[in-house]
Amino acid sequence: MKIRYYVITIIFLIVAVGCYISYSYIVSLIHEVRNESQLTRNAKKNMTLLSQAIVSYARDHNGQLPLADNWCDELLGQTEKITKETFKAIDIESGACNFAFNRNLSGLDINSIPTDVIMFFEASGEWNFNGGAELLEEVHAQRQWVIGVMFVDGAFGEYFFATKNVRMKGIEKANRPLKWIP
Repeated sequence: MKIRYYVITIIFLIVAVGCYISYSYIVSLIHEVRNESQLTRNAKKNMTLLSQAIVSYARDHNGQLPLADNWCDELLGQTEKITKETFKAIDIESGACNFAFNRNLSGLDINSIPTDVIMFFEASGEWNFNGGAELLEEVHAQRQWVIGVMFVDGAFGEYFFATKNVRMKGIEKANRPLKWIP
């Protein structure tokens, strides 16, 4: 009877410790995701300014978007709010530009592009950094859980690496896929 009692007690302790460890791990993951999500929302301000600047640029250039190879140069100073700091995210120290322009939009007429195509996304690279889906693996090495993305229509979303989905605010835009090519 005593052996049975000890066995049950040991099993109970093992389960309790396992639950505690699992709980601690889950809580730490939630905090990590929440922290990255907060950093992404901080980048939203600069991405919104860049989105407004690119619309202004297109308006001044007969609807044409800048070429991907010089998009930062073209947007710098487009409005009084666009400075070199606008191209930086507060948590990423490396790279001259912490946002990438979707290369597939280079020189296109903004009015011919579907609004659900990605225009910018968080990434760390050199000035005039551009690319597409192929950069997500590099970005994933910098951010483990989530990055910010800006669509052609100016809508901001959070791309979660685990689900490969973009969460949007508002029911009607609940989840958008990543669309790179117009």
